[in-house]
Amino acid sequence: MKLPEQATVREFAYRYLQCLDAEKAADGKAGDGVALLSKPAVQDEIQRQRALFNRQMTREDTLRRLYGLVFGRCNDCVKLVTGEVKDLDALDLSLLSELKRSDKGGLEIKLLNRGELLRQLLDSAAEQTGGVMELLQAMQGEDD
Repeated sequence: MKLPEQATVREFAYRYLQCLDAEKAADGKAGDGVALLSKPAVQDEIQRQRALFNRQMTREDTLRRLYGLVFGRCNDCVKLVTGEVKDLDALDLSLLSELKRSDKGGLEIKLLNRGELLRQLLDSAAEQTGGVMELLQAMQGEDD
């Protein structure tokens, strides 16, 4: 397999880091995703982008994402069960923990345990920041 041009390598690496699915990231345009992962230039680009992302990720970004999971809406998960939406890629299923089809054909979903996630978030914040009140004040400050 011929290695794609550098712009394609960057795009593949970016998409791969978002979904962690080599075939989906290749999307038929860049070639065989699994084969691409074995190429040194692709591995180097993935590492470069990972490092860049890690330098850009802040504590506030992490808190904002966790806050979104703890207090987010599950509308898209409900749409999945009711069959309202045909394009699954358009749904935000980040709150979805488990999906089962029953033997009678019904669809059962399980959402993240938000109480447990909040408890872990508060415990972690208490260890790192010295207290839960500081975390709550930081979260309140995001809304101002």
